[in-house]
Amino acid sequence: MLWLAGVMGLMAVSAVTFVEIETPPDDDVPEGDTPRGPNTVGDILSGSDGGETVQGGTGDDQLGGYGGNDLLR
Repeated sequence: MLWLAGVMGLMAVSAVTFVEIETPPDDDVPEGDTPRGPNTVGDILSGSDGGETVQGGTGDDQLGGYGGNDLLR
């Protein structure tokens, strides 16, 4: 049993020497998402437990009336 554990340990150590452990250069990392323009950016608006009016703006807004008697505009 100890012999098997020793052999497996040697295999793990030798595998590390063959595997290249490096982080990729910065130019290989993909860019993040960027907004496409002022018309595509929107807000996420949500109502509370009470009744209220939730009104969006000129962008692509997401309105959610989660509780109470909310009026969504």
